[in-house]
Amino acid sequence: MTVFVVVAEVEAGDGHEEAMAAELKLLTAASRAEAGCVQYSLCEEEGATGQWLIYEVWQSEMHWRQHLETDAFRAFKFDVVPSIGRLSARKFRPVR
Repeated sequence: MTVFVVVAEVEAGDGHEEAMAAELKLLTAASRAEAGCVQYSLCEEEGATGQWLIYEVWQSEMHWRQHLETDAFRAFKFDVVPSIGRLSARKFRPVR
């Protein structure tokens, strides 16, 4: 099986660290329940407040693209991030 990997970085704006952490936990729970999600790991940067990395593994790029259309992701991207933080993501394919 060829999987599709995404690494996302999230940064909370000053004073919004707790709110962003709560929103990320909601997004993580919803994402893990989605079809095609193999792994969805939320990691907080050690020694840095308000910095997270999300390591996502999907069964295919199609599954990831479906994830981008979910209510949970769209709310996070369009409502949460513009108000209290920053989001960037990069896509990867495993090397065989």
